[in-house]
Amino acid sequence: MKKIFDYCRQPRAYADSVGLCLVLVEDGEDVEAIKKEFHKPKEWYEEKYFFSQELTEYVQDTYKGKVTHTGKLLLFNTRSEYTG
Repeated sequence: MKKIFDYCRQPRAYADSVGLCLVLVEDGEDVEAIKKEFHKPKEWYEEKYFFSQELTEYVQDTYKGKVTHTGKLLLFNTRSEYTG
């Protein structure tokens, strides 16, 4: 398993942070085990992961242009609660 990117951004003041996490599943790894690892219970202040979808290709917009990631990929939605 290799994390390609993992981020959480606060879209506005006094709001929860949201983002994405893209994981490359390497040969021989169990997808269900990786999902369980990400879905383990977290402390209230930790970033939480929600499974979104399995992909074979993901196009990421970066400040340098578009980057295409290919392979067996898992895309998670991320969320971190605002604690004000």
